[in-house]
Amino acid sequence: MSDLNIPRNLALAGTLPFVVCTLAAVGVSVPGLSALPWAIVANSYGLAIVSFMAGAQWGLCLSRPSPPIAILLFSNAVTLVAWSAFLTFGQQLTLFVLAVAFIALLVVDWRLHHRQWLSQHYWRTRLVVTAIVVVCLLLMATSL
Repeated sequence: MSDLNIPRNLALAGTLPFVVCTLAAVGVSVPGLSALPWAIVANSYGLAIVSFMAGAQWGLCLSRPSPPIAILLFSNAVTLVAWSAFLTFGQQLTLFVLAVAFIALLVVDWRLHHRQWLSQHYWRTRLVVTAIVVVCLLLMATSL
C-alpha cells in the first residue's frame, strides 16, 4: 500500500459510521444498531468530525508564516454553529446543519487548495468523502 493510500483509506473508513447510520435510518436492518438512537449517534459523530476537520485546517494555516485569520475565524465559527445546533436543535435539524458545516469546511479547503496548500490527491479524497457524508446526512434528515 502506498503512503498516499493510507490517508485516503482512513478518510473513507471515517465515512462508515455515517453510512451505517443512514442504512439504519432508511430501514435497512443493521445488526446491533437497531436498538441505538442512530440520529444521536450520527449527530455526535458528525460533530466530532466537523471539529476534527476544522482543527486540521487550523493546523495547516498556523504552520504558515502569515496564517489567514479569516479562515481561522470561519472554521471556528462553523464548529461553534455545529456544536450549538447539537445542543439546541432537534436531531433532524442538526443533521441538516452538519451537512451545511461539512460543505462550508469543504469551501475552506477549496480556498486552501487554490493557494496550493493542499495536494491534488488530498483535494480529490476530500471531495469524495464530503460527498458521501453530506448525502448520508441529508438522507438521514429526510428519513426522520
